[in-house]
Amino acid sequence: MQPDIQQLPLRDIHLPEPISWWPPAPGWLGLLVLFVLLLISALFIFRLRQKGRLRRASRAGIEQVFTAYHTHGNPQHLVDGLSVLLRRIALSHYPRSEVAGLTGDAWLEFLDHGVVNTWAQSGFSTGAGAVLALGPYKPHVDIDVESLQNICLQWVSNLPTEGYR
Repeated sequence: MQPDIQQLPLRDIHLPEPISWWPPAPGWLGLLVLFVLLLISALFIFRLRQKGRLRRASRAGIEQVFTAYHTHGNPQHLVDGLSVLLRRIALSHYPRSEVAGLTGDAWLEFLDHGVVNTWAQSGFSTGAGAVLALGPYKPHVDIDVESLQNICLQWVSNLPTEGYR
């Protein structure tokens, strides 16, 4: 004997509650954390590269002047170009009031010691860099090209990471 279906205490089908968008599954939280870390890393790398941009451009300019010298072999053009370039680099890194008026021995002293005295050498005052003071005004210049290139590149490497603002 089978019971009557109408008399059984059955209830209707109950559907589960709809899935909420919050809180997200752990995988989505991990993906969000990974995205934030990647964004912070990219920003950090971008700022780090921007800091050294002026220094890299300065080094490239010095390399370009010496490459032109090795191509043409004119020491007068080397000294002229290097004097102008070092002055521009110094004006980019230090206040104009402290750099623009320097000439002769004062200019070489500045190149040796700088405004903030981050690099105390004597390669410009008494070494190969001394040619920068009077070299542009002499018809014939004797230059130790390798020493001059090394001292200029060392000077640029010791400049502040950011330019003057």
